[in-house]
Amino acid sequence: TYKGRDISAMGRNDYQAYRRAVQIIHQDPYASLNPTQTVRQMLTTPLLRHKKVSGSTAADRRAAELLEIVDLTPVEDFLNKYPHQLSGGQRQRVSVARALTVDPRFIVADEAVSMVDVSIRVSLLNMLSRLKSEFEVTFLFITHDLALAKYFAWEGRIVVMYLGRIVEEGPTRRIITDPRH
Repeated sequence: TYKGRDISAMGRNDYQAYRRAVQIIHQDPYASLNPTQTVRQMLTTPLLRHKKVSGSTAADRRAAELLEIVDLTPVEDFLNKYPHQLSGGQRQRVSVARALTVDPRFIVADEAVSMVDVSIRVSLLNMLSRLKSEFEVTFLFITHDLALAKYFAWEGRIVVMYLGRIVEEGPTRRIITDPRH
């Protein structure tokens, strides 16, 4: 459900509004990007489809801005590349930029840093934390690593699940310092 409504029963306009409001960053940066599209196409298509910009020139300009926001610079080195020409960390940054194209209010980050090199994880986490504040977007950060959850959500809340059930929920500081499960 979204805003109390069944997503599968939404009409076209409501579903498009939902798609703009909620985005996902997938776990696997190797499988989540379309191998037949350039980075430019991956970023400009949603911008144009959701009418975030008018025309291809404005879409190209916004795509370049998004690449700068996710620290893929110089942008000219990335716009015309295909996913297979990028590292795992670069692909994940493109996924983040793609999620930001429609100005979402909520982003699901599903194990978003688990499949990148350890050396890249901290920079991705720092970038996601910066974007959380900068864009005033809410994140659902899914992870099996409590240390990552602590790092990313220190000022927020943690929900602990076991076998598909919530076993604990509360402020991050309390869950980390005084777990009850």
